[in-house]
Amino acid sequence: MSVRAVEADPESLLLQAAEADATAADLERLALDEGDLSIDLAAVDKHKERARSLRFGAQAARRRLERKAADERLADLQTLHSEIVARAERIETGAMDTALDAVRKAAAAFTNLVAEHDSAVRALRLRAHGHGVHGFLPSGPAEADGFIATGGDSATAGSATLRVIGSEDAAEMAVRAACGERVRVPAGSMVAPPRNRPKFVLVNRSGAYLTMERLNPGTADLLAKGDLVALDAAQIDRYMAGDLSVDPGQPEKQRAAQMAASADRRASLAQATALQQQAAQMAMGV
Repeated sequence: MSVRAVEADPESLLLQAAEADATAADLERLALDEGDLSIDLAAVDKHKERARSLRFGAQAARRRLERKAADERLADLQTLHSEIVARAERIETGAMDTALDAVRKAAAAFTNLVAEHDSAVRALRLRAHGHGVHGFLPSGPAEADGFIATGGDSATAGSATLRVIGSEDAAEMAVRAACGERVRVPAGSMVAPPRNRPKFVLVNRSGAYLTMERLNPGTADLLAKGDLVALDAAQIDRYMAGDLSVDPGQPEKQRAAQMAASADRRASLAQATALQQQAAQMAMGV
């Protein structure tokens, strides 16, 4: 077997070996099955020997390729080993610590700014409460309140609203920003009054207004219990104009008025029923 055979492609050598085997088999068939005495049996043995040599060469070539791949892998691993050692020797944890410290300081500065903002918003809201301004109208602040209104954690003047952010939200926003996420600070916004007149305007026990286009069974149940009070047409007009004062006690007052009116209706109905029964008895001569 020559050096050229060892360096050849193993698959090519196996293909040549198969061809040599096929040639030897054809010669044997001609000599044995058809009685062709011109067939030289030495030629048959020569083809068989060539096939065996080629298969051996394919095996040797495959092992050569495997050794070459193993040597290349080992060389790559040695290079990787050197790079790891070199990186470990020159790593600068001090620079990383400095960068992390800068992130911590930035987060602390942002949290302080949020705390200052929240304190200012709460102070403005308390000043509004001191002037009797309570609750927030979706239709906009009333002129009687200087076009100022307040919400749970907000203060509104005209179409501008300031909102409390909160320390927990500030910490979360700082972490998200540090991770590369684009974060919008929800500290203030401009709001617009509703364009369309709602079909229903309801007031809950705390004086908050709810607008609905149709009533669902749950809302109807709350209305029946008096937990919600529906505004009449005139009150909805005032609501849309931003001229309806927010009175936390208003739902209770309206509920009491509704209960009183209902009691009056029941009394009137009972009286009318009694008169009808009395008239019927008189007609029968009882």
